[in-house]
Amino acid sequence: MLLLLSYPSVSMVLTTELHRPTLSRNYVSRRVFLDVSKISSLIAVSNVGARALIKWEDYDCANLKPSRFHQVGSTYGLASNFSDRQRRFAVDNDSNTVDILSYNEVMADYRIDTVAGWEKLKKTSPTRFLIAHHIESLQNAKRSLVDCLKLSEDYNFEEVRKTVYSPVVGSLVSDACDFFVIKGGDLGLSREERSTIGFNWGSCAWRSNACGAQADAQEAIGEVKKYVGLLEPFEVNFCLGIAIRSLDEVLDIVEGRDFKILDDD
Repeated sequence: MLLLLSYPSVSMVLTTELHRPTLSRNYVSRRVFLDVSKISSLIAVSNVGARALIKWEDYDCANLKPSRFHQVGSTYGLASNFSDRQRRFAVDNDSNTVDILSYNEVMADYRIDTVAGWEKLKKTSPTRFLIAHHIESLQNAKRSLVDCLKLSEDYNFEEVRKTVYSPVVGSLVSDACDFFVIKGGDLGLSREERSTIGFNWGSCAWRSNACGAQADAQEAIGEVKKYVGLLEPFEVNFCLGIAIRSLDEVLDIVEGRDFKILDDD
């Protein structure tokens, strides 16, 4: 109804009807019918045209384009699920990819586990022991990364690889940062301070302005994980330096702070 009223001809006719009572009601009805017919025809033609274009592209890709158009690209299978991978294996007989999870599957599992961990953390009562434990985890991670700077300069990339893949700079850092982000409000941290710490690299994009120091550190460490052994020492140390400075940002907020603990009251 709103679409009809916004159509110029319909609006004009109705306005004329209001100001000219003598105008034939049959004329008004006929004009409205013609306008509705035009709109309906336009919608029908657009629908048929869109369907025809989709059918043509389907036929073109399946029968006319050369095989090089069907080569596997970087986005191949990103949105697949288990049944999609099985069908692809049946067609391509590619055993190298049938068991590799798609991006959507990896992120679904990751988010389910992550959100469950956050919900559990919300119900946890912060204690001075937990606070000290997480601060110590951040300090240990920083010391380990600083040690990697020297190892990298000596081309001892194997030890660097062991460090960046260890829980010391991985899950323990993530647990500590998540603790201060989620429970920070109860501990007296401001919204700005919690945003500075931020959520982990795989989760911070879910919400606005939530990618902080934790995500920067994880992204930099991810670069080292991927390219250590290929990069020169100064390139490795550049990435490690980003991670170290990011941990410093978190430690500047939580280290030596007199946190508010409810049990102290």
